[in-house]
Amino acid sequence: MANIFDIAREAGVSRSTVSRVINNQPNVKYEKRIKVKEAIKRLNFTPNAAARMLALKKTYTIGVVVKELGDVFYASFIHNIHYIADSYGYGAFYCNRNSTIQSEVNYLERLNKQVDGYIFIGEKTVSKEELEVLARSGEIVITIGFDLGVENVTTITIDNYEATYGAVEKLIEQGHRNIVYINAEEETVESSLRQSAYEDVINKYELNYSRVERIDYLSDSAYNLGTELADDLKKEKVTAIICFNDTLATGLTDGLITKGVSVPEDISVVGFDDVAVRRITSNNLPALTTISQPQQRMAEFAVRHFIKRVDDDQHHYHEKFKCVYVERESTKKSL
Repeated sequence: MANIFDIAREAGVSRSTVSRVINNQPNVKYEKRIKVKEAIKRLNFTPNAAARMLALKKTYTIGVVVKELGDVFYASFIHNIHYIADSYGYGAFYCNRNSTIQSEVNYLERLNKQVDGYIFIGEKTVSKEELEVLARSGEIVITIGFDLGVENVTTITIDNYEATYGAVEKLIEQGHRNIVYINAEEETVESSLRQSAYEDVINKYELNYSRVERIDYLSDSAYNLGTELADDLKKEKVTAIICFNDTLATGLTDGLITKGVSVPEDISVVGFDDVAVRRITSNNLPALTTISQPQQRMAEFAVRHFIKRVDDDQHHYHEKFKCVYVERESTKKSL
């Protein structure tokens, strides 16, 4: 059975070069990396992964914790993290966790020593106290979408306030004056910031109309709200609605159309996130105008920073990404 010395002789390189190639480490010239990989293939060499991880004290695995694995928003992040991590030779364990809901399984305990650190996506995946314990113990911790102000934790966020503020202003520029905001029922930092932005724009332009509705994240709940509010919104001469996320915007649009409200001819609808929400319906739903989060860039930043930390880079970052207003078929100028 071939070993690392055989590979080095076959490829004409040093044993340390072979080791760096096997462990996906940088600082190896492209030509040498190819020679090592070809030698590995010719000699049918399979590294002992367990022994390698034990020696290096690395698992080459990321613990990715999300609030809801089935949610289209989190699924998009998982998709990006999976392929980016894989390109660097890292795997990941994915788990569903909401710190506000009692669970029979403590996933942080289950993942302990099985991963090199954690990426938490979504504010309710971990409490501030839990983050503080992990950070004090020297764990690599990255949060996406929220910042609880814990030292030694890298945070990756967007400017929720600025993004929402700009979207509401865009609707006003298009002539809309009676604008409704549909927020998430759950109280989070991002939901508070987005609603505050909506209210501040309404006050800035001294509009005489404002209305905020709160519902849960489910598309069906938004659909039901759309059917319930359709008559009221017509009576109140509402011409635009901005929603906390695309799931709510899609369900709401479907409900409004079911009740005879045309989108965008009667009411324009704006979402948030820019994720593809699939909904089974007989209605012809317009392509959704939305606020786009740069999920791929955020995921890539998270994985690259995670790997730097594994390689003993102790720097912590607080990276805030900008969102982009993407105009599609669900909005139009108000006459």
